[in-house]
Amino acid sequence: MNKNYRVNRKDVALMIIDIQDSLAKAVANEEEMKKETQLLIKAANILDIPIVFTTQYKKGLGDTNQELIDLAPNAPSYDKVHFGIFGEEEIKDAVEKMGKKQFIVVGMETHICVLNSVIDLLEAGYEVFVPFGAVSSRDEKNTKNALDLMSKMGAVVNNTETILFQLCVKSTLPEFKEVQNLIK
Repeated sequence: MNKNYRVNRKDVALMIIDIQDSLAKAVANEEEMKKETQLLIKAANILDIPIVFTTQYKKGLGDTNQELIDLAPNAPSYDKVHFGIFGEEEIKDAVEKMGKKQFIVVGMETHICVLNSVIDLLEAGYEVFVPFGAVSSRDEKNTKNALDLMSKMGAVVNNTETILFQLCVKSTLPEFKEVQNLIK
């Protein structure tokens, strides 16, 4: 398999998995995960990259964190009961209709819903990028284990800043300064 290590702005969407306050309070690096996810959402808005939210059993666990929703109020949100996104036909259909080849996947818990969603995407032939600071689990060992597994399966596990610079490609891109200012 010839693995693509570069994320491409025209080919990518941002998938935000289950960052719900009732769950987030229990994860190891809640603030870092939310901060990096906010950074990715803001950059996606600047670069005109589609954003999709999912919630795990919203009826019982509540909606996505409001600060994240406020950054992308027009982004679709899909509720799920399966741990992977493609267990829900509605999400699978929406992903296929997007026509993207790549997904940046963030959220929680890394070893459950993020991992199973990454597996779904990889098995369907998508290229997957996971910024390690934008995912979390209750136990950091589970996060590390899941990131290792995702990398072995073919996902590109990387840091948020590298992904953002790859999306911009060059310093003369008109939106680059605006994205760069998000990092400072």
